[in-house]
Amino acid sequence: MFYTEEDVQPVVDMATELFGTVGSMSAEKNVLKNIVIFSKQYGKLWYGDIEDQMENIHTKCNQIAQKFSISVEPINDV
Repeated sequence: MFYTEEDVQPVVDMATELFGTVGSMSAEKNVLKNIVIFSKQYGKLWYGDIEDQMENIHTKCNQIAQKFSISVEPINDV
């Protein structure tokens, strides 16, 4: 199945709202590097470094998943 920009953009917007600017890089010590927020339906929604705990990242992914009725998960893309 193919999706249009109108299908995907609201999900990407919410991911950007929750995780910050796409492609962000951080030199901080306590940062999770190269995290990808992924949906089986839409593919990569967001990527970058996240200054947060993995538990909080999963919570934010669940917020996206519930709002749009899709599966969303973080992947460490090392």
